Amino acid sequence: MIAGLFDSLYVFNQALLNRNPLKRLGANGGFEVKAHPFFASIDWDALYNRRVKPPFEPCRNLGETETANFEKEFTVMPLHSVDESGGSADAKNLRLESETFLNFTYEEESYLETLRDSLAAQRRK
Repeated sequence: MIAGLFDSLYVFNQALLNRNPLKRLGANGGFEVKAHPFFASIDWDALYNRRVKPPFEPCRNLGETETANFEKEFTVMPLHSVDESGGSADAKNLRLESETFLNFTYEEESYLETLRDSLAAQRRK
């Protein structure tokens, strides 16, 4: 059972990650994903009509400071100083000094589009 599940999961992931978007699982609609063997045990009608009991039900109607849905190891962690805006000043400084993303670049897509348009305009000159 478990080996078959992992095989099915592997094939499912491969189909989702196909580089060709036209051949990717779901390219022709969500029905392709729902029909995949990985989801063979799912009764989609029952799920849609909320007749499937969830494997986990979070506590509901708890107070704003209630932590029943969090593991104890996280709720007893010490809090670092928090500035008045609600963000942690220590965490912000640590992010700025961190080398985690050294040599990593990210540009907003709108900036990339502007850059692309600018380069295209220069080539036309």
